[in-house]
Amino acid sequence: MSNARGKSRGRALSFDTYIPFLVNRAATAMLTSAASEFEPHGLTVPKWRVLFLLWERGSCPFATCMELASIGAPTFSRLTAKMERERLIVRTRVPEDTRTLELTITAKGRELVESLMPVAISSEKMYLDGVTAAERTALLSALGKIYRNVSRNASL
Repeated sequence: MSNARGKSRGRALSFDTYIPFLVNRAATAMLTSAASEFEPHGLTVPKWRVLFLLWERGSCPFATCMELASIGAPTFSRLTAKMERERLIVRTRVPEDTRTLELTITAKGRELVESLMPVAISSEKMYLDGVTAAERTALLSALGKIYRNVSRNASL
């Protein structure tokens, strides 16, 4: 039970220190900033996420890309269809299993990512201003553990 002071089972909760709120606030600020950086280039943040993933991997099964990009199936399907029409990616059926799609970045998509890489690097540097290398390493580790914990206990 909680009371008006935010105490729950002996642990005080504070809006300023509650991890889900802090992660959301930081993510919202970063996504808002990224959207303003990528929008002039015709990209949304989800499009950038998919392009960046495919730029790193070359190609990726639809379901794997969808999971890694953290985008729901209907939205991901519409997004990748649009990206294919824009000639940023190609969606191909896997011959061994025609129900499975493989996503591959095109030369146009690769060029777009590479042209925006300085913007992405600059943005990340701004986000991490004042964060030490050790803190960055700890943050990456903690976020990975949090994601695994939530994934194990929820249907993500």
